[in-house]
This record gives sequence, C-alpha cells and structure tokens, in this order.
Amino acid sequence: MKTQLFEPIKHYLLDSVFPLFCLVCQKEGIWMCEPCLQKISSTPVVACPICHKNNQEGFCCSSCKGDSFLFRHFALYPYKNSHVIKKILHIFKYGFVEELGQTIANLIEKDLLIHRDKFINIDMITFVPLHRRRFLERGFNQSEFIAEIVGLLLRKRVQNVLKRVRYTKQQATLSRKKRVQNVRDVFTLEISKMVSGKNILLVDDVYTSGATMQECAKVLRKEGAKKVIGFSLARG
Repeated sequence: MKTQLFEPIKHYLLDSVFPLFCLVCQKEGIWMCEPCLQKISSTPVVACPICHKNNQEGFCCSSCKGDSFLFRHFALYPYKNSHVIKKILHIFKYGFVEELGQTIANLIEKDLLIHRDKFINIDMITFVPLHRRRFLERGFNQSEFIAEIVGLLLRKRVQNVLKRVRYTKQQATLSRKKRVQNVRDVFTLEISKMVSGKNILLVDDVYTSGATMQECAKVLRKEGAKKVIGFSLARG
C-alpha cells in the first residue's frame, strides 16, 4: 500500500524535475517519440582502444598492442554534446529516469544486429560492475542493463564475474590522467574458473579514456581469458 501511495508522488516529482518532452523534437508527453527514435542512426566508433586512432574494426594499433588488455573495442554511437545519445545516457544514469531504459533498449535492438558479425566468436558477456555503495545510491547498474539487452540480442549468457572492491570518485569528474589512477587495482574476479580460455564481451555504457574497461580487461586476462572485446553504447 505504501508503494502504491508513493508512485503518484514519485512520478509528480520526476515530471517536475525532468518534464516529459521528446529529447529531439520536443513533443510533449514522451522522452523519445517513435519517429525521432527511427531517425537516430548508428554511427559506429571503431578505433584503437589506446591511441583512439580510427580503424575499420576497432583493433589495437601495432604500436599499442603491448599497452592494451582489450583486443578491440566497438561503440554504436559517438558520445558528444551535440548527440542525443549523450542526453539519453546522462538523464538515465544520473536522473534515475527508468522510462529511458526502454528507449535505450529500443536503440540497441534497432542498431546492434546490423553489426552482429563482429560478435560471432563471443563465448560470454560480462559488464563493468558498480561498487555496492554506488549501486545503492543509483538503484541499478546501467552497464549491466545494457549487457542484458546485448545478451538477449546475441543469444549469449550474461555473467556477473567482476567485483569492484573500492569506492572511487566518478570518472566523469576527473582528468584523463587521474581516471587511470582512480581505477587502478579496483576490480577483482569473483568467479575465476568461468573466464579461462573464453572470448569475453565486456560491456560499459560509455568509453572515454578507456581506463575503467582496461582495468576490468586486465583482471579477466590475468585469470585466463583468451580475448576481451570491449562494447559500449557510446564512445567519446
């Protein structure tokens, strides 16, 4: 009963802070109308995980291979101020607007399968974990949410094998250099036997410096993963 009473208040507060208007055309009453959703086309960002030099498959450059624990990285969209994907992810992640989850699911379903051939050799999927405190603050893990959608579309099981052992500052607030320091040795593996010899798709919402994903990939590789391929909804 308390939950039922709280729901109207919750939606009133959300509508007051984030009034419902389509993020593209400003149509009232919906976060993303169907015509605008269909107009958002995937512009994959495929580049070396280290130096960010563009290439066709997102592989490491020959000069960067020794510095990367990721075999390659693939993102569906660019992450920049002018792109609606940045708005969607920001409100979903920091505004706790659950309704945008369906928009994200629709976008992934619409655009991921076009590039399905890039993931045919994947054995399992995992995601960048949140610290328990951050999870309680936010109420969900956006990377896990994206991973589950990807898993359904690729028909691959999603495994929660990584654990964040230390609470850290949010990466978005830090410089590129400090991001590396912020996440150093912050992850461990909870289920080690599961990753040995596997090609693993590692999922996060956004790839910017790559520091977080590289740290996760380092743990997976040290525990015997054959290859770690990075996937994110967007890349800056």
